[in-house]
Amino acid sequence: MKVTIVVGGKFHAFQLAKSLQTKNYLDEIITSYPYSKIDSFIDPKRIKTIILKEIIKKLIDKLCPQFLWSKLNYFNDDLFDYFASIYLKNKKTDIFVGWSGFSKRSFEKLSNINCVKVLERGSSHIQFQHRVLKKEYEKLNLKANLPSEQIIKKELKEYELADYICVPSNFAKKTFVNMGIDKNKVHVFHLGVDLNKFSFEEKKQSKNKKIQIISSGEVSIRKGSHQLMDAFIELNLNNCELLFAGNIENGLKDYFYKKKRDNIKFLGSLDENSLNKIYNESDIFILNSIEDGFGMVIPQAMACGLPIITTFNTGASEIVVHGKNGYVINSGDKLILKEKIKKLYLDQNLRDEMSKNSIQIIYNKFSWDNYGRKVVEFYEQIYKKNNDKA
Repeated sequence: MKVTIVVGGKFHAFQLAKSLQTKNYLDEIITSYPYSKIDSFIDPKRIKTIILKEIIKKLIDKLCPQFLWSKLNYFNDDLFDYFASIYLKNKKTDIFVGWSGFSKRSFEKLSNINCVKVLERGSSHIQFQHRVLKKEYEKLNLKANLPSEQIIKKELKEYELADYICVPSNFAKKTFVNMGIDKNKVHVFHLGVDLNKFSFEEKKQSKNKKIQIISSGEVSIRKGSHQLMDAFIELNLNNCELLFAGNIENGLKDYFYKKKRDNIKFLGSLDENSLNKIYNESDIFILNSIEDGFGMVIPQAMACGLPIITTFNTGASEIVVHGKNGYVINSGDKLILKEKIKKLYLDQNLRDEMSKNSIQIIYNKFSWDNYGRKVVEFYEQIYKKNNDKA
């Protein structure tokens, strides 16, 4: 069995490639990620990189006005899709795995070839995503950073062309089924965490130590960062600070800085070593997303022993056991968010107990090895089914 992967960026594609390589199934991974940043466990001969996409992306993020941002990113992603599809010319592969937004041209090129086409979609159905986020931006009277009509049209075509769609949560799958896609076409594989990079370290106890709440990922409307800031400010907790690790949403720096207080800090984007350190220095982790297909920062934080507060609209809420290692709440429910923050803030013993449970849950079920094993088994099944049909 030969498997080819196309991914514009990184996502969890390299963890998938590693699992396929251990079984000698990986034929090639085509990515925009530079060689220098690709994990050394993947055979360089199996990697083709189209770095132009990343160069253009940096220019768009730095120079592009907000009203053009979505459209220019679409053209950049489509350019990557075009170059990736050229690599596939006359190529024979048994299973083609393409990331959503980057795979339409490749799917079309492979449509007349006996090849199973698998689409990876890391979020909810794009029309559901567009609808819930549009509603939130309108409520806040903010100019929306939403998928363009071109992106939506392209992804809908990818959903149609794919034989199977893989998503990281039952929450994401439900949005596809509710949009009319056959439930048997959509398969759920919860993502994992690299336990060599994220692990628990004993905290130094101090009477005067501030209670530290950490939220990582983009500081954005989609991640519910504005609601979290409002809840934290209204609680007015003594000797407590809220940290955000991640870049601020394009065009909204002024909006978030107007909300900022002395005990709220924006740390910017952090590498994995720095994230591991800040998780281990913190006491509570919150991902308050309005829409999030998974949220890999949650298993990272759990591996570092943090109690979790997140929403049902965050796919990784499915690996949080409510009341055992954290709380799962309705998206947008500020009263319940405040209640759960205060409960963990006031109860050191509860935080310690949930910390132990977070570590246990991750180590038992959610390593990347577990993820890879399940996905590879799925590929073996659909490869056999396709051959039997042929």
